[in-house]
Amino acid sequence: MNSMVKVLLTSKKFVIGFCLFMTLVLVSIIVPLVNPADPLEMVGLMYEKPSSEYWLGTDNFGRDVLIELVHGMKTSLRIGFIAGIIATFIGTIIGLVAGYFGRNIDNVLNTITNIFLVIPPNSDPHNYFNKSGEQIPGAYGVNSGDHELAMDCKSCQGTGL
Repeated sequence: MNSMVKVLLTSKKFVIGFCLFMTLVLVSIIVPLVNPADPLEMVGLMYEKPSSEYWLGTDNFGRDVLIELVHGMKTSLRIGFIAGIIATFIGTIIGLVAGYFGRNIDNVLNTITNIFLVIPPNSDPHNYFNKSGEQIPGAYGVNSGDHELAMDCKSCQGTGL
C-alpha cells in the first residue's frame, strides 16, 4: 500500500488532478457556509458583465452565476460519486461472471461492453449544432424551438435587454 502511494505521489498528473479535485470539494463545502446566499435570488440585472460584485456576472434572470456554480458543484460531485460507485459495482459483477464462466459468456459480455463503449455520449437527435451555435445543414431536428430561443437570448447579451 505504501509503495502505491509513493507511485501516485510521483506522478505530476495525479498530484495536479488530486489538488484540483480537492479544491472543488473544499469550495463546494466551505463557500455555502461562508456565503449562504440563495442561488435562485435575483440580485442584479440580466446579463450583467463580470465585476467586483458579481465575479462571473449574472444570468438571464439576474442571478449571480458564481453562487449558482458553487451550489451546483455539490450536486455534481454527489452525482459523479454515485455514478462511479454504480459503474464500479456493475463492472465488478460483469468481470466476475466473465471470469467464472469464461469462453462464450466472456465473449458475449465483452461484446456487450464494447457496444456500450462506442455509443456516443451525446446521442440526442436534436443536438445538431456546431460549437458556434449554427445549425448543421441536413441534420435531423435542426428546427428546434429551444435553439431559436437560445439564439435570441445570445443576441440580447450586452444590449441591456
